[in-house]
Amino acid sequence: MDSTSSVPRQLAGLGSYPRIASSGVKRVRKEGKAFRILREPEAMEFVRKNTSLPVPAVLEVQIGPETRLSSLTMEEMPGRQLGQAWPNMSDAARSQTISMLKQHLAQLHDLRPPSPGWVGSCSGGTAYDHRLTNLTTCRPFDFVGAFHGFLVAPVSSVKSW
Repeated sequence: MDSTSSVPRQLAGLGSYPRIASSGVKRVRKEGKAFRILREPEAMEFVRKNTSLPVPAVLEVQIGPETRLSSLTMEEMPGRQLGQAWPNMSDAARSQTISMLKQHLAQLHDLRPPSPGWVGSCSGGTAYDHRLTNLTTCRPFDFVGAFHGFLVAPVSSVKSW
């Protein structure tokens, strides 16, 4: 047995640790901060229920403290990554792949919130906005104006000189 056999096969990297790696036969483990990993299973289930896109089954979710990595283990989907397959694909296969991707993206684009203007998670829970630096969630909002009011509230309370 060589020394690399226990090292996960890195599929994609982010920062100084592998973000997505194979964790065994037919399993893929994705690592990240808790606030990101927490949202992924519910988003995957929402896509599964509301589209015909292939979505891997979630096998395990481990949430660690804020300062440590959390992980999501899911089934490995069949096939090869597009970046690896593309150079060897025929023009016809590339055309078919582009057509399929357009269909998948159209389905994602057609997904709608539970009511017009609503801002929150796809399960009806709290919202997370990556632009906020405190990495916390905020209540769901019934309309976009309420969400925008929440975003500008800290600045609007500052007195001008």
